Amino acid sequence: MEFKDYYKVLGVKPQASTKEIKDTYRRLARKYHPDVNPGDAGAEERFKSINEAYEALRDKKKRARYDQARAAHRSGRAWQSQVGDAVGNGVPFDFGGFGGIDFDSLGRGGARSGGFSDFFETLFGRGPQAGPQPGRHLEQDIEVSFAEAYAGTMRTFDLQVPGPCPACGSSGRAEGTICALCRGSGSHARHRRLEVKIPAGVRDGSRIRVAGEGHPGRNGERGDLFLVVKIAADSRFELKGDDLHVDVKIDLVDAVLGAEIPVPTPAGKSVVMRIPPETQNGQVFRLAGQGMPRLKHGDPGALFARVQVRLPKGLTDREKELFSELAKLRKEDPVTA
Repeated sequence: MEFKDYYKVLGVKPQASTKEIKDTYRRLARKYHPDVNPGDAGAEERFKSINEAYEALRDKKKRARYDQARAAHRSGRAWQSQVGDAVGNGVPFDFGGFGGIDFDSLGRGGARSGGFSDFFETLFGRGPQAGPQPGRHLEQDIEVSFAEAYAGTMRTFDLQVPGPCPACGSSGRAEGTICALCRGSGSHARHRRLEVKIPAGVRDGSRIRVAGEGHPGRNGERGDLFLVVKIAADSRFELKGDDLHVDVKIDLVDAVLGAEIPVPTPAGKSVVMRIPPETQNGQVFRLAGQGMPRLKHGDPGALFARVQVRLPKGLTDREKELFSELAKLRKEDPVTA
């Protein structure tokens, strides 16, 4: 049997990090998923190979053992006896690949749907696990507005989430063959409307856990759904760490004489800020505790307001006279100038 280089299957280097392997797997799985490529046998086989490779590399212990096997194969050393003992039948077994395994039972679910997972765990000493097994977790990207991230909210999502296959009872097989409905995955997409709390202070990459909405387990509990947050850009506010930055336009008269001016916040409410006389254009003021909330503990960050002075337009004749008088005074008195 041909040895399979799982790093080449995923298109990553052997030195790749666990996160890089996971991100690459997710991208490839979305691209070659049978639901995205209906009737494409080549895409389905590619999808199975991707799942097979990810199962071998996703766990540090499994990956370490696979790396040992890969090194042995590359150096030409034989692993027959170890593999034979691990399988438990005492028969020499060439660690040249897994081409003889029925990977149809792997299906679309990948790591937890049986088939390769059971074989791999048996091969490396854990043995098949009897009884219920939890389902895999599921991830779904969501986008929230800047205001929702700042103040928190409840959001309703319409999602397609995996549920138990009604045709095979989540086994992946029906009448002695691969289930035609779920194609061996043991799960079938179902429409779900979920109401989820978005806590104040979420950031890009925050993961919100929705218990029990992941892949169904094999005769066991379901995995969880993790909503991965992406915050939509806001034309007014910029987030730097826990601090918010915003530009505030003020009239020339207010800048010269001083005033109380409203400063907007992402929640839609304004806070009052006092600016002193002779405030300069571009001057920045710090409002403590008005920045981004923190998810766990601690006070919110600060809100930094940068003043932008508006020059008046449409001056009346009297206003022009007053500005002319001011200009004369500034020229006549070098101290004030």
